[in-house]
Amino acid sequence: MPWNYDVMWAFSSKKQSAYGTALADGDLTLAYPFRGPDILERKPDLATDEDEMGRGHEWPTAQEVERWDCKLKRNFDVTSFMAAWAGAFGLGQVSTNQPDPVGNPTVYEHTGLFSDPDTSGHQNPAATVVEKLSSGIKRKIKDLTVDKFIISGEGRNRLQLELILAGSGQVEDSSLSMPALTTGSFLRMSGTKLEIGISGAEVDVSSRLRQWTLRVDNGLQLQDGYYPNSGLYRGRCLFGRRKASLSLTLDLDAGSTELDYLENNQELKAILTAEGETISGSYKHKLVITIPKLRYRTALIAEEGHKLVYRLDCNLFYDSSLSGPLELKVTNTQSSYLI
Repeated sequence: MPWNYDVMWAFSSKKQSAYGTALADGDLTLAYPFRGPDILERKPDLATDEDEMGRGHEWPTAQEVERWDCKLKRNFDVTSFMAAWAGAFGLGQVSTNQPDPVGNPTVYEHTGLFSDPDTSGHQNPAATVVEKLSSGIKRKIKDLTVDKFIISGEGRNRLQLELILAGSGQVEDSSLSMPALTTGSFLRMSGTKLEIGISGAEVDVSSRLRQWTLRVDNGLQLQDGYYPNSGLYRGRCLFGRRKASLSLTLDLDAGSTELDYLENNQELKAILTAEGETISGSYKHKLVITIPKLRYRTALIAEEGHKLVYRLDCNLFYDSSLSGPLELKVTNTQSSYLI
């Protein structure tokens, strides 16, 4: 009898070469612990003769599969590796460089940005995963595309990542030998700094920061993936109108800065930095989320633990230098994503 702690998954930093073409087993070399478990949700759309006439009774006599659908949800304590994975697969494009290839050759920087549909279309990268529930239940899941991801931090705890992925419905039995768990460097609120304010004059408000959440929604056009000649499975999984938002909880200060920003509809810049362990030299595992243009949508005053706080919801705006509203940059020891 399998237990929840028996569940494992294998995946890769590589993307599929095309939607519908799974990665080879040899590419599925990574295994990370996750919170849950949230097991693959796979279900068919069925057609029966229940509403047809001519059977001589009210009971259905036949059933056929019209199409397959599947979803996968994963929750993680954030490591620098998974933060960059979310940025690459969740935003759609990533560039990688080595800031000091001679002095610190194991250090890599990955910059995730929203993909540009004019140059790369509306199909974001797809991933392949093997999910093991027991020795007899091991399934290879194709064409997983990020629908939504949420990165958040609270208190002094590890940052959290929630991934919601949609697949084509194609699943097959797998004989993969599951890889050993991959060691990661965790990112925590105790190493997090938030700077926010008018661009060029951002203020460090980390001592007031209680909680933050970044949400990205790719608006996947799931029904559009089924079309004539696509068969029982999705033949594509295109993003629609994408959205991103930021929410913050800050202790009130003696002034009225946040209220003034809301009242004046002030354009602000936010830089959120989470640092972890040292890699080598001065380089650390790190996540930097840069939002060049935001405005407060709400600034509600509430009480938490006998203290007054602002609950701030932010609208994010397009920045031409990023071709989108935000940049997600990660420093770690992984050499590449989306190859």
